[in-house]
Amino acid sequence: MSSLRACLPPVHLQTVLDALPVAKKGPPLLELYTTAWTDLPSRVLERSPPHLTQPDLVQVLEAKLTFGQNRPALRGMIAALDDRAVVAASTEAFQLLGSGELLSDSVVLDALRALTTLRGVGPGTASLVLSLLSPSVPFFSDEAAVVALRPSAGRKGLKYNEKEYRAFLERVREMAGEGRQRDWERRTWLEETAKTLNLELDGARPSVGVPTAEPAAGQGKRKLDARPAPAEAATKTADDAPSQTGRRTRSRMAADAEDA
Repeated sequence: MSSLRACLPPVHLQTVLDALPVAKKGPPLLELYTTAWTDLPSRVLERSPPHLTQPDLVQVLEAKLTFGQNRPALRGMIAALDDRAVVAASTEAFQLLGSGELLSDSVVLDALRALTTLRGVGPGTASLVLSLLSPSVPFFSDEAAVVALRPSAGRKGLKYNEKEYRAFLERVREMAGEGRQRDWERRTWLEETAKTLNLELDGARPSVGVPTAEPAAGQGKRKLDARPAPAEAATKTADDAPSQTGRRTRSRMAADAEDA
């Protein structure tokens, strides 16, 4: 399983989280992020064989919904899953990812399918789970998908299905290079989030294929230094309402059974 390894928080994470408005409830955003993207994967790797439990999946989903599109119905679906089913599906998925240092797209998709057998787990959540342990798997985040696929309708043009994730996977590999897909997605997510907050991250690379967003008239960008995220918890908290994230107002998808 040497090819599996946990994520590291991206540079500028703390500064971006600090720019989000304070929400009404929930854990601090840095705590929520590091629990899902760093602490939990490290615990999973200590298990033999590596696997997620149902409570682990609840934590991953909470982070996904807080930092992305809020889909309250998914909480109920994941909460209803049997722990044994989650352990079995994630064990199979991680075993597939551990089959080699550089993974083919077909292997990644096979691992994705192992997880999407679980009710409420679509390509979005499944790719996030896989990305927690494999640097060859990019999370299907809205921000990264728009940069990579450039749908004509932007985020509203994303379909969040396996066919679209396959195209995303191929494009990210071309843009990032083998074994660096996860890092590319995390950087892109952070930079695109910073744009919506009107922040300029010192030393950040421009997003590929997408022009840098210009600030609104009379509103300049706040320039931030290049210090990595500190270990202390952020003061911001998460709320169920998507507007509380400060990134954008999002409409709910009509079909709650689909996964973003």
